[in-house]
Amino acid sequence: MRRVAPHQCQRQCGGFRQPKNSYLMPGYARVDATATYSFGHTGRESKRYRIAVNFQNLLDHPYYETGRTQTSFWPGSPVNVLTEFQIRF
Repeated sequence: MRRVAPHQCQRQCGGFRQPKNSYLMPGYARVDATATYSFGHTGRESKRYRIAVNFQNLLDHPYYETGRTQTSFWPGSPVNVLTEFQIRF
């Protein structure tokens, strides 16, 4: 689980942070999961092939990952599935 508490953001103006440009972004919790399977013989302790599936934001909960102003927030990704196949030589 990835958890981010509400945090203070400051926009930079002219290279200096201005206290009046500070704003609070909402916190969020995101559930991620990974499943892996290794197989094949390499003559060493490790397996030759590895397959992995990564799930991000498994519960599909909306959240704001970053923002630029008090009214301009960018949402985080919805459910995302990534796959990986690895071969060791």
